[in-house]
Amino acid sequence: MTTDEYDAGSRMGRAWLQTDDGQRWRHGLGGGTSSLRDAMRALSARHGRDYQRGFLDATQIRRSLREPRPMARRPERVSVTLTVEEDLALKSFRLGDGVSPASRLRAMLAVYCADPEFRARVDQEAKAAREAKELKRPGR
Repeated sequence: MTTDEYDAGSRMGRAWLQTDDGQRWRHGLGGGTSSLRDAMRALSARHGRDYQRGFLDATQIRRSLREPRPMARRPERVSVTLTVEEDLALKSFRLGDGVSPASRLRAMLAVYCADPEFRARVDQEAKAAREAKELKRPGR
């Protein structure tokens, strides 16, 4: 690949984006990709492949900057502050069976959702922990 040809094509691509056809293509108005195809056909008669690659790369980079990729739905994140004892317990369980703390917590949540008896026990424990925390607060 000759860099001079590629650079010249890239400069031409950036210049084409400033033309009326380039602006229409860039903003998705009018012929969609047909105006870009027409420009590439005109270039193919006069210039080599390296020039065309430079042109196409310049226009594609500009378009990708303008149109961000649609974001995939990402999972929700929850931060949990653990006591030293809770952290040590999760780490020791991991050493025993190799299950990561995140996987273990997800499994606990699944059991919480599926088992009403387990859910009642967890809710009771959480309520007791919250009440103990409120009693420890200064000014209460």
